Formats: sequence, structure tokens, C-alpha cells
Amino acid sequence: MFELIKKWEGLSLKAYKCPAGVWTIGYGTTFYPDGSKVKEGDTCTKEEADGLLLWYCTTKIKLPKNIYIYNFNNNSFPGMT
Repeated sequence: MFELIKKWEGLSLKAYKCPAGVWTIGYGTTFYPDGSKVKEGDTCTKEEADGLLLWYCTTKIKLPKNIYIYNFNNNSFPGMT
């Protein structure tokens, strides 16, 4: 699941304003574990971005740390061709 989020969000090591006007960093992080918001001028390393994504997914949306993505294809389910 984490790789899917990374793929779609992309990585930014410098804070930027998203189209909604919210400061964002890493893989779509808008606030930090201490509750403070991402602000202009904030930077992070790839390792910090990975940690923020793991923190958000496991504490805010409650994904298990060991979740994986199944590669579905047309033969995955009966009746699908």
C-alpha cells in the first residue's frame, strides 16, 4: 500500500502549496506527528518522508505496517476475462 501511495503522491523534499493551497511535504504530508502544520520553508529527507508516511498510515488511517498490494489481473476473480 505504501508503494502505491508513493507512486500517486510523488515525493517532494521541500514544502510546496498543493492545488488546494495547503503546505505539503514528503508524500502528501500536511501536518507532523506533534500536530504542527507543514509550513513554507520546511524540508525533509527521503527517510523522514518515509517515516511520516508510515506514521500517518498506521495512526491516522490505521493501515497495518505489513500491508501489501496484490497484483490483480484478469484471472484473479472467477468470471473476469
